Amino acid sequence: MIGASVARWHNGIIYPDLPSYAPGRLFDADDPPPRIRIWTWQTATASLPYLAPLVGGLRAAYCRQAHARLVARQGATGHPQASGGEAGGEVGGLLDEIAAAGVLLHGGPLRGTVLFPSFTHRAGSRPQGLYFVWRDSRETVDAYVTADALRTTDDIAVCERPVPRTWRAIQ
Repeated sequence: MIGASVARWHNGIIYPDLPSYAPGRLFDADDPPPRIRIWTWQTATASLPYLAPLVGGLRAAYCRQAHARLVARQGATGHPQASGGEAGGEVGGLLDEIAAAGVLLHGGPLRGTVLFPSFTHRAGSRPQGLYFVWRDSRETVDAYVTADALRTTDDIAVCERPVPRTWRAIQ
């Protein structure tokens, strides 16, 4: 289990476990939607020194948790690795910290893909939701995907687009 008290899956994305949050849900005045941090390319890029170790640590903790479960299932005793409970607590803590930063994980803790919520607005049209995409195999945030495209596929690589230069100047 990936810290079920902390986060939950929906369409391949790990969302923070907010009591009133459900993708696509309508809200009223008594039950406002959760606040979502909106990122610019510059703020997303500036956050990488903080987020990169968290994402790497989450992958390592998740692997330790999976390994501990496998060892427990096979009946091994006295194994020097962390127990599933300890690793599970570490996974939950890292998911909390990542969620508090205001980003989403795509494809689970092993993939290392972080989505930064944002939007674009052109004159005469409605704002369009998008996500800046960072993969832990990259040095910077160099791509984005629209929210509409993300709803149609689990493979964001097919719908990623390079971040336009004009967006890089927005603070």
